[in-house]
Amino acid sequence: RERIRVNGLPVSKTIFATAYWRIRNALESYDKSNDKDQPEDDLMKDLPVVPGYFRMLTLMALYIFSNYQSPSVDVIILEVGMGGRYDATN
Repeated sequence: RERIRVNGLPVSKTIFATAYWRIRNALESYDKSNDKDQPEDDLMKDLPVVPGYFRMLTLMALYIFSNYQSPSVDVIILEVGMGGRYDATN
C-alpha cells in the first residue's frame, strides 16, 4: 500500500482493497477462449490470469490514479521496471 501515494500519503486501505478486487475480478472473469482477435499460436495465451506482484501493483496504481476523486491526480511519477517486452510499464 505504501508504494501507491497521492500527495505523498499512501492511499487508504479501502481504496487499495477496492482497486485490488475490481482488477482481480475483471481479470478472472475474462475468458481467453472467446477472444477472436488473438491468433491460436499467440505467446500470451499461456500467461496466468492474475499477474505477478509488480504487474498487479502497476495495474492497481494506474487504476487508482485514473479513478481517484479527491483530490484529483494531475501528475503521476511512476517507477519503471527492468524494461523489455514483458515489463508492466513498457
